[in-house]
Amino acid sequence: MRSTLLFLSLVAPLASRAQVFKNVEVGSYVLSTTPQVRQQGGLFLRNSEQLVVRDLAGKTATLTPQQVSSFRLDNKQFVSTGGFQLRGGFGDAYVSQAFAEQVDSGQVVLLRYRSVASNAPSRGNLGYGQGSAGSVYLLRQATTLVVTPIQASWTKGNRQFQAALRPYLASRPDLLQLLEARQLAPEQLPQVIHALNHNLPYQAAANGAAAK
Repeated sequence: MRSTLLFLSLVAPLASRAQVFKNVEVGSYVLSTTPQVRQQGGLFLRNSEQLVVRDLAGKTATLTPQQVSSFRLDNKQFVSTGGFQLRGGFGDAYVSQAFAEQVDSGQVVLLRYRSVASNAPSRGNLGYGQGSAGSVYLLRQATTLVVTPIQASWTKGNRQFQAALRPYLASRPDLLQLLEARQLAPEQLPQVIHALNHNLPYQAAANGAAAK
């Protein structure tokens, strides 16, 4: 109880002293230099490349994906990722390193990366969809850090979408059949990957996600 009160006394001034901290929340994070240690703090995700942290000692710092390997905020898990190219409406930008929300994990890891338009004003917590931002799903095998972006503009009949997703569904003939029949689209990826990782029929996984 004493430690909780001490922590709240540190976080409360954070929100009152600066506008940027209006969305500060209690969370935890893991520094890249100390991967076995999870630390608590007041966290604010400014954008996909900046995490503002106020630690229990009262110090405030802006940390990058190079410095933080993962963090938890608002019941969501975020991890450091990168090394992928975004095309089309995202200006053909190369993302060397950024924070992305971990949507599902197991045999295949599904991430959601939010990209802020270069000409958009920075408003609020962009990690939660405020301001002008676009969302892109990223896929990677659990055994590698190499990610494949699945851009939202791709349709279920798009050959590039099918080619990108096909290797990840290799162990599930039923899901591959749905893909080849053009019955899967990018917005269905959370249900598809959940079915894959938890060895569930796709329909059961989709119904379970809808019921949440």
